[in-house]
Amino acid sequence: NKVEGGIPMNIKNSTSKVDMCTPTEEYWEERFGWLYASSVCGITDIKDSAGTYIDSLSAAENSSGTITYAQIYMNPDIDVFEKNDTFKEKTMVHESGHVLCLRHSDGDYYPLSDDVDSIMKRGSLGYKTPQSHDITDLSNKY
Repeated sequence: NKVEGGIPMNIKNSTSKVDMCTPTEEYWEERFGWLYASSVCGITDIKDSAGTYIDSLSAAENSSGTITYAQIYMNPDIDVFEKNDTFKEKTMVHESGHVLCLRHSDGDYYPLSDDVDSIMKRGSLGYKTPQSHDITDLSNKY
């Protein structure tokens, strides 16, 4: 899909609360730099009811607490997803976890052991369904 200002043109006036797209390679490289463009599989942009772009832990902690829109972007480089048949699906599940306000299970702000089973573990993308850790996090949040 063609992207303008980070928003896919075909959904710019959408009433959807969550959208997913594959932006142009130019947009992806501009956002991540050519050196890192192939190492990022997907990313989720989230905005709250105050219009705040939630891009950090402090932004999340200071947000209105009500997510009004999320945009999931998938890497446009087809080679990134040729690792196995389910890699793209696992990336979508991981990014959908962010829409539900789940954090990376192995992030600096959420220090758990590297061996925790979670859809939110960075880099592994080993699961297509939420694991017990994810379900516990969701239950605690909602």
